Amino acid sequence: MNSLENKDVRELCAEWLCLQTLYRLQIDSYLKSKEWTERDMALALAHIVCRTVYPASELKTVRYMQENSSICELLKIDPKNVTKDQLYRISHRLFDQKEGLESHLSRKTNELFDIQDKIYLYDLTNTFFEGSMRDSDLARRGRSKELSEAIS
Repeated sequence: MNSLENKDVRELCAEWLCLQTLYRLQIDSYLKSKEWTERDMALALAHIVCRTVYPASELKTVRYMQENSSICELLKIDPKNVTKDQLYRISHRLFDQKEGLESHLSRKTNELFDIQDKIYLYDLTNTFFEGSMRDSDLARRGRSKELSEAIS
């Protein structure tokens, strides 16, 4: 035990789990279909994973990637070559894909969990308060439909 040394220790579990989830959701395939390069796809996945595990600014995310996380090793990226400016650029590119990514993720989660999208509409026009509600600004607005119908 006295001779044991640790060098370049990295966190792995959360990163690996998040990355496997992104693979199951086929985000890499989606980005590839949009003609992203392998490097940009890897950087986007790394950024998504790191922001999930360690939500911080791009500057702190780069530090986390370089000093603590194993995500770069998992995606075969040299952590010394990752900069905050690259992460900003990848964030903007991901944002440009927002609508398509949301549709893709909706389809994939529906397939993975065997769910069907449903929209429920609730009629809230007859919502009312019980009691005097004298100190409530919200309760003072409008008038009761029940009282209006009784008067007519």
